[in-house]
Amino acid sequence: MHGGIISSLLDETIGRSIQAIDDSVWGVTVELHMKFLKPVPLDQELWAVGFITSQNRLLFEGEGYLTTPQQEILATCKAKYLKQHVKKIVSDMDFIEEQWIFVADDHMPEIFELPL
Repeated sequence: MHGGIISSLLDETIGRSIQAIDDSVWGVTVELHMKFLKPVPLDQELWAVGFITSQNRLLFEGEGYLTTPQQEILATCKAKYLKQHVKKIVSDMDFIEEQWIFVADDHMPEIFELPL
């Protein structure tokens, strides 16, 4: 998989992790630091995991990783985001109500230590 696509997946995943705390807030990327550890295959299931490591009133920082179901970490990311209200980004209320939501996944593995 191309590194730009991997970066986009992890940026989106970490940026949306703030919605687990406040579903009206979106993360707008300020900084993004990627590490590509192994080639990413196109023909298997992958998991993108993101979580918040610190936050204040305006910003939050997060980390994430792309992994196989066997917990082989393929890429890692550390990033910083500006907190932005979702209505400042998307004006279509139907889109906000239908698409701009946090969905818990019962099949997600436990988060494990990042090799950063």
